[in-house]
Amino acid sequence: MGPANIEGWHAWVKISFGCYQMRHYMGRAGQLGFLILALQGPKAMAGDDWPTGSISTPDRPAKPAHIVLAPLPETTVTIPHTQAASQRIELQYNHATQSAAISADLPTASLGQKAVPAPVSQPSAQPVAVDPAAPPAPDAKDAPGAQANVPLAPDATAEVKAALDNLPQALPLRARPLRATNALNGQQQSLQAIYSQNGFVPLWRDHDNWSAAALSLVARLHKANRDGLDIWQTPVPDLSPARNPESGATLAFKDIALTRAIMNYGWQAAGGRVNPRRISNFILRETKPPAYGELVASLRAAGGQAGDTLRQLNPQSHGYVALRAKFDALLPASTLVSQTNTPLVTPVSILDGDHPHDPLAMTAQEKRSSRQVAALGHTPWNDYAATKATLQANMEFWRWMPRDLGAQRIEVNIPEFMVRLQQDGIVTDESRVVVGKPKTPTPLFSNAVQYIIINPYWIVPQSIIRKEFLPKLAQNPNYLAQEGFEVREVGDHLDVRQPPGPHNALGHIKFIFPNNESVYLHDTSSRGLFTSRVRAFSHGCVRLSNPFLMAEKILAKGYTQQRLQAMVGKKQHFLRPPAPVQIHLEYFTARVDSQGQLQISNDIYGFERSVKGALRPYT
Repeated sequence: MGPANIEGWHAWVKISFGCYQMRHYMGRAGQLGFLILALQGPKAMAGDDWPTGSISTPDRPAKPAHIVLAPLPETTVTIPHTQAASQRIELQYNHATQSAAISADLPTASLGQKAVPAPVSQPSAQPVAVDPAAPPAPDAKDAPGAQANVPLAPDATAEVKAALDNLPQALPLRARPLRATNALNGQQQSLQAIYSQNGFVPLWRDHDNWSAAALSLVARLHKANRDGLDIWQTPVPDLSPARNPESGATLAFKDIALTRAIMNYGWQAAGGRVNPRRISNFILRETKPPAYGELVASLRAAGGQAGDTLRQLNPQSHGYVALRAKFDALLPASTLVSQTNTPLVTPVSILDGDHPHDPLAMTAQEKRSSRQVAALGHTPWNDYAATKATLQANMEFWRWMPRDLGAQRIEVNIPEFMVRLQQDGIVTDESRVVVGKPKTPTPLFSNAVQYIIINPYWIVPQSIIRKEFLPKLAQNPNYLAQEGFEVREVGDHLDVRQPPGPHNALGHIKFIFPNNESVYLHDTSSRGLFTSRVRAFSHGCVRLSNPFLMAEKILAKGYTQQRLQAMVGKKQHFLRPPAPVQIHLEYFTARVDSQGQLQISNDIYGFERSVKGALRPYT
């Protein structure tokens, strides 16, 4: 490709990358990739073709690579002039934090004599530069240190409008999954609406400086990976003080880029990356993006606490926070440092790489880290990459859950085959359960227990009648009568129910939370199944090993186990708790127990595996 546009002064050098693209090497998580340009002699500054450089990482030797530079609204790096005999430009890029640092050594030009500028060769896939007319670098006597930005004009609406119009070309959305592409395109429309509603004025400026809210938000966005998020589709702008004044167009562009990154973070934090219904029709949960206009308004009002406010879009339940701490402990230390003063640089594609970037991969050194072992606690395997992927998938499961789980609630964790009753965050009862078979899984949804029935009838679902009873009736027309079922014909189908009694499939008690899936908690006459390690035997309902204790705790009002069991017989009793009790049929293959230990359960329905696959394109 063509040469870079380099103009040299006797004491300062301005390197203008223009609108080139940067192809980069992405190393393993936490490692830094290096792009090194070895420019030979001053002729390279005067118009020779851009040379072939080399690429290396800390754990592999350098290999030849053609160097292409990054698309930025204004990518100007001013560095002290040195007396080096050869030229070197080094770009150090950290994928995990989406940050870059540039250093260079350049040969001496004649004192007071400017080198001949090299013509700029445009690449074939060219993004639009937002500020092609960046001001020239200052002379040595005029450059004692960093300078203030050029303030936006009092009437900055034209600059903001122009930046909004140029944004899709200057920083095109690079989302690969169709779901992300559609969502980010929708965010683009919301972006236009937000600035329109605010009169096309900058949202994150405080007079001539960036607001406290803007700086706080950038710091949080650079830590998005600590919540298992990856906002690489919408790069985070560099709001650090510029050595050279930045034009109003560039400041407008950065203001809009920050808003877009905030919207992407909010969408991901709300669970937008994965459609639960695409994972399984048995996951009856929906994710909803935040109201972007309200979000931006609340963040602007939060001032220096805006970063914390943004993070609160992630689940705040104890279960999620505990998993996040385990996930955080597995991240390499280099990715946990906030870097707010970094250029707006993001990867485009792999350059001379021999494998795709895997953010969950870890080096042997990282696996041996005693810090990580201590923080992780007991885990049934030593594969940290797999553990991190499991934790990230389970953090995504939490994004599907209601943000308010209820002060008193019942949580059935299907992969664990356990139910827990909680009151104000304290587990007051836990016991074993039997859940649906993989072919007839227990659906995932949230509801509220409205009442309890002692001595229930079992209304047999039509699916069981069709699949199990009709074949048996074909062989023995008296099958249902012999088994004690009550049958009546309704139109072209049968209604079948089993009366109360010792052989009733629901046992002596069931908990009703009205739903379209005919699912409830209930007792069972098959008590031996609770001794099994894997307890997936039902048609979808949840069988309780200690149902009368559960009833005692949610009914209160003197309904002890003994009093409830004394009601067992043939007469039905309907009992209501003082208030409906929230119930959540949930799916977590990883949880942190009361001792702080990470517990891993089998992925019995394959939901974890599917979510891992759905998240992979975002990394």
